[in-house]
Amino acid sequence: MLQITTANGVITAPVMKTEPYEYGNLKGDLVTLLVENYGTTQPFFCSGGLTADGITERSQLSGIPKEYVNKQGKDFNWGLYGQDVTPQKKLVNAFVQQFKEFQKQGRGLYISSKAKGSGKTMLACCLANEVMKRYDLSIKFINAPDYVDLERSKLDSDRERKKKIMDSSLLILDDIGAEATDQDWVNSIIFRLVDYRRVNILPTIFTSNFELDKLKCDERTVDRITEISTEIRMPEVRIRRQKAKKSNDEFIQYVMQKNNEK
Repeated sequence: MLQITTANGVITAPVMKTEPYEYGNLKGDLVTLLVENYGTTQPFFCSGGLTADGITERSQLSGIPKEYVNKQGKDFNWGLYGQDVTPQKKLVNAFVQQFKEFQKQGRGLYISSKAKGSGKTMLACCLANEVMKRYDLSIKFINAPDYVDLERSKLDSDRERKKKIMDSSLLILDDIGAEATDQDWVNSIIFRLVDYRRVNILPTIFTSNFELDKLKCDERTVDRITEISTEIRMPEVRIRRQKAKKSNDEFIQYVMQKNNEK
């Protein structure tokens, strides 16, 4: 949320869009807010750049899961894999640092690992948050089965949400291949989304439990994804379990310490 003072008083509203602005010695952001009972504001100047709270608000609006809303690249622990992940690290760093080049060609990433809980979704969200920090982008997150359900909905609000997902500057399509791909209408829904983004040169980050050449989608969809993304094969290590055990151990240690203080 961002708080501003206007002629009508103080307004607190979520940040919808930011654009870096610099003129002479003046540096900051042009910020657009979504104000209740008003709508989207005109861009206004915010000196000193967008605050961390403003960035967090944009991340929350993206649909990124709450546990990953504040995660950045530094929070992703590559050491948990216990093996050499240098090629993967170099590619994801290039994606963030050279995102404008990826964006020009509508190219994204396909993050795969057969192991569930191997960090695919967290990595995708860390990358999106890093990109959001550096560039003026609309980012959306949705998993593939939920997108299929959204496509079938007749509600106006869901249609509007679907349009925002389709047109987002960067989309995370999580867990592709988990939808019921044995049905033609499901395949058609996923194909239309992937092809729409290909045609409109909009980069997408895909995550999947299937390597790209084994993805359970029709051939047209696999061909389109191959055309617009670079595959990153993550180690088949379930780091979620390692993190969960560490978190549980730390929690028990904390409550035992609190108990001993009484």
